Amino acid sequence: MSVISRNTKPPIVPMKYIDWKYFEDMNDSVVNEVIAKCRDFGLREIMAFKYNWNTEIICQFYASYYYRASDNTIHWTTEGEHYFIDYMTFSRLLGLDSKDEARDPIHVERKLKPDRCSFMFYNPVVVWEGKTKNLLPYYYYANFMLRWTIDPKKGDSGSLHVFAVNLMNRFAPGGRPFNVFDYIWNELRRVMDDSRKHFPYAPYLMYMIERVTKITFPKDAKHEPLHIRSRDADAPPSSTRHRGSSSSAPMMDDPPIQPSHRAPSDAPGSSHQRGNGSMIKRVLRSIFCMCKTMVKEVNENRKDIIEIKGHLGLPCDIYHELPKIDDPFAEWDAHDSQAHVDPTPSTPAPEIRAASRHSRRACGDNEDTEEDIPSNYHEHDEEEEDDDE
Repeated sequence: MSVISRNTKPPIVPMKYIDWKYFEDMNDSVVNEVIAKCRDFGLREIMAFKYNWNTEIICQFYASYYYRASDNTIHWTTEGEHYFIDYMTFSRLLGLDSKDEARDPIHVERKLKPDRCSFMFYNPVVVWEGKTKNLLPYYYYANFMLRWTIDPKKGDSGSLHVFAVNLMNRFAPGGRPFNVFDYIWNELRRVMDDSRKHFPYAPYLMYMIERVTKITFPKDAKHEPLHIRSRDADAPPSSTRHRGSSSSAPMMDDPPIQPSHRAPSDAPGSSHQRGNGSMIKRVLRSIFCMCKTMVKEVNENRKDIIEIKGHLGLPCDIYHELPKIDDPFAEWDAHDSQAHVDPTPSTPAPEIRAASRHSRRACGDNEDTEEDIPSNYHEHDEEEEDDDE
């Protein structure tokens, strides 16, 4: 009996493989940097791995598999028969050797938030959005390639999910190689613990299942190559590009912010635009909100530590709630409200208006803006970028 309905789309994460010659033929300096980094990290073979899969067999695997920690094995059922495989055997089947085993695992790290890696973005003001469209070209390409191969996710392609920031941090100048199979293994375990997740790694699993069961199944899903193209006419200024692996530290540039679509209330000369005050105030307000959020998180962590110590009977200080933090901009806002009587306010430049909207979003305002596809880089199959997590 089939485990999926003919009228239901199976919850399998689409994956693609990297045709390295295609990317090399692009002759793009930034793409070439990503290719070189993948070679240095030993990722070329696994990212170029190509294997079609059988949808029903993959769904059977995810419907039955479980992880056994005592011997570090994964168990599942195929066509009513029980099978299992251990960590090392699966790793060797995918062509990953002892060099990969000796590299750093990612899942033991704390998940990094975008604000901890502001060097990846065009402008620190937009870091808190965590959007891929704001990444510098080098990190945008790297994230795009990894998302379709060893870090597949079916969701908002415009956001950095789970350990994506940790992976991008490894691609920074001076970043160390990571254990790719350990990453795949732990992502499989993570999906097992959350039934809402879609099923990743169909090509790798199909290859492994056929080797373990010694059965060759018909394939109904094709593993396609990943294609991406750069739009040279819309490329960012050269000053914003990644400086390359020879740099001693990640670069952080502040290119001029390009004007974006304005809401009617942001039209030049409107009272809304005048009342929000100067660019300086908006940047300071954004910094204040960032600091306030960080202090709140630190305070919550401190509270958790004290509760754990109390539970274990260890000595600890009495926890105090944070005092109420007044808005230091209230007086400034009141002063600006008086400026509405000025009949000839100066109109801010488009760059300042655009930066101001970024600052308001960093502070938590819910402003409706058009979510554009990154202006620099696009994938040919654009409809596949709209998948949901």
